[in-house]
Amino acid sequence: MKIKSVKIQNFRSIKDETLVFPDNWLISLIWPNNAWKSNFLRAIDLVLWDWYANEWKLEEYDFYCWDRENEIYIQVNFTENENNIDFFCFKKEWTDYKPFSKYTTNEKLYYLSNENKNRFPCTYLSAERSIAKDTAFTKWSLMWKISKSFNKSINEEQKDKLKNHFDWVKQIFNWVKNFSNFEKDFKQYFQEMQSDSPYKLDIDFKAFTPNNYFKSINILATDPNVENNIDIEELWDWAKNLTIISLLRSYAKNFRDANWILAIEEPEIYLHPQARKHLYDVLKDLATTWIQVIFTTHDPNFLEIWEFESIRRISKIDDDENVWRKYSKINSLSYQQLLDFTNSTWWPKDNTVQKVKDFYKSISNYRLTEWFFSNLIILWEWPTEELIIPKYFEADNFKFNSKWISILWAIWKSQIAKYWRFFNQFWIPVICIFDNDNSNKKARNNTILCKCFNKSIEDFTTGLNGDFFKEIKIDNWKLIILKKDIENVIKEDFLNNWNNEEDYNALIQDLETKPKQIFCLNMVQNIINNYWYIPKFIQSLKNIETEKIANSSNVNLEEIPF
Repeated sequence: MKIKSVKIQNFRSIKDETLVFPDNWLISLIWPNNAWKSNFLRAIDLVLWDWYANEWKLEEYDFYCWDRENEIYIQVNFTENENNIDFFCFKKEWTDYKPFSKYTTNEKLYYLSNENKNRFPCTYLSAERSIAKDTAFTKWSLMWKISKSFNKSINEEQKDKLKNHFDWVKQIFNWVKNFSNFEKDFKQYFQEMQSDSPYKLDIDFKAFTPNNYFKSINILATDPNVENNIDIEELWDWAKNLTIISLLRSYAKNFRDANWILAIEEPEIYLHPQARKHLYDVLKDLATTWIQVIFTTHDPNFLEIWEFESIRRISKIDDDENVWRKYSKINSLSYQQLLDFTNSTWWPKDNTVQKVKDFYKSISNYRLTEWFFSNLIILWEWPTEELIIPKYFEADNFKFNSKWISILWAIWKSQIAKYWRFFNQFWIPVICIFDNDNSNKKARNNTILCKCFNKSIEDFTTGLNGDFFKEIKIDNWKLIILKKDIENVIKEDFLNNWNNEEDYNALIQDLETKPKQIFCLNMVQNIINNYWYIPKFIQSLKNIETEKIANSSNVNLEEIPF
């Protein structure tokens, strides 16, 4: 019994969305801080958590557009199971909201029983990590859940042994004179104060259930450099984070069956980069064994580009029906969808889903997963451009990082189409930039790009103006085609404006023997330092970037998301 999908209507920022779970049981929600990713986790938690959903007092902000007339509906659909459970849901019934369950055997809704709720519980760890809250034994805390599970697991023989041991401990308490007098006086005063009552109660200090014995357990840390044990509230934040996650793992493994979901907001909080990678491996291991895992993240370490079926990119979309309102929208991509789009934008027809997987697995790395967090991707052929374009942007005071713009290279010209297809299907704007070289060695690459973008070779190789580049608009994105490779475009653009080759030769003196990347980087820096000259195609690139972000991402350019 696993979650198949979750349908959410009118809950907080979610107007009407369905979150589909992949087969690998791991799902990541990404995008900026203010995209309301956590609302998807809270919706699942509202239906599946150990409390009753009607104990959650719904506030104005829990309703879409803060309007209680927008009725909340959340439905958690399950895969085929032996209990014939079709789904759990949370809906309005008369004047109250209540949780229900439905079986595949009939259409009737039944009130969600404890028995059914326990068949698929959810443990939710919010971004507001509170070690005191989660390790206290207050109702619904993590330690409270663990103690309740402990109470259910213990047998009668073990209960008797605990009671006998506790009675012996109680006798030792009575050896302390102050305590024995305190207990005696407390009982006497209680009896005196209820003298007029028809009922007579007695007070005693006893542990009536194994659950109470369990509450005497404290979690302490040890440090070889410190003589005494350390209370976990005194630990560093990263250690507190690992403590809570370790408790969750142990709880899931030892007290819960296979039908279970772990929901975590930002698992990377407080962790060292290498520790984050390890934690992601842990979550993957959990997800491939017996737990479904869903988390929000801002960290590329928690993504793998070839596992894109598990990635859900959450964006904010203008609501045409409600002025000044935006709602959360899920962007996802399956292997089959990418294969179909690849075939529709020209690729050899023997392409298969497995080949798609193999390619993206072969290029998967930390740098590429950064792209998922971008407003805009500037995609070049070679690494040289990745080095020099930021130099121009910085010189022109264009703060591309604050606008979430990534500048990356595709390794080969022929690979540009593959990267463009991928991120186009995730609704991420991409500006593709390459030269118009159509020599024998480059002819095949140009053919691939022409067929992908439905253009002719002449579109790439002719009509370049005096600015040494041309723009081609295709739907809501653009290509920029350079007249030559970038170092020669920069050179000719500079000479065209300054008309002094001696000045240029002075700028590159002692650089011509250097490797291409070092030559270009120093050439650009010298031009900026001595002439503060920015090529026209860089200016054009800035204008395109501003236009694409404003039109495609619904993000205020002045808004800093942290």
